[in-house]
Amino acid sequence: MLLFTTMSLLFVSFILHVLWWRINMPHRSTIALLICFFGVLILAILYLCLFPSTFDYSLIDISKMILLYTSCTFVYIIVYSAVEDQSPTLAIAYYLKKQSHAGGCDDNSLNNFLKADAAIRRRIFSMEKSGFIQKNHDHWFLTKKGKFFASIFDYSAKIFGLRGIGG
Repeated sequence: MLLFTTMSLLFVSFILHVLWWRINMPHRSTIALLICFFGVLILAILYLCLFPSTFDYSLIDISKMILLYTSCTFVYIIVYSAVEDQSPTLAIAYYLKKQSHAGGCDDNSLNNFLKADAAIRRRIFSMEKSGFIQKNHDHWFLTKKGKFFASIFDYSAKIFGLRGIGG
């Protein structure tokens, strides 16, 4: 029952987050997420204190709930920041996705888009080595694996009303 309660609180926080972002996107999203998630936790703790007979939780149970909830909240905030902010990997994936209808893009086109520096070139090499992108006749493409992961981040961004990957 304790796990169900904790997961329910996380679900309520998630729904509140999505609604808040759909109504008015905050300028400082990390602070807003902390307020949203810990506000729900504080209200739940107050409820448990005011109505202790509703749930038969000991102080140790409540401590476990707080620890799990807090851990999941911090993981969620870290994952959310990966979706919210543009990363070199997502920029490359988005650009190659857009260029797929034109037969991919050549090195010059990709370099011009990214204004490539050493970090971007290392990322391109890493993505190629990991099987996310491939070069075919001097044109870069997302592989099936790359398209799959690009679509996950794109879909995640759309859930929160953010721009799609790279855009």
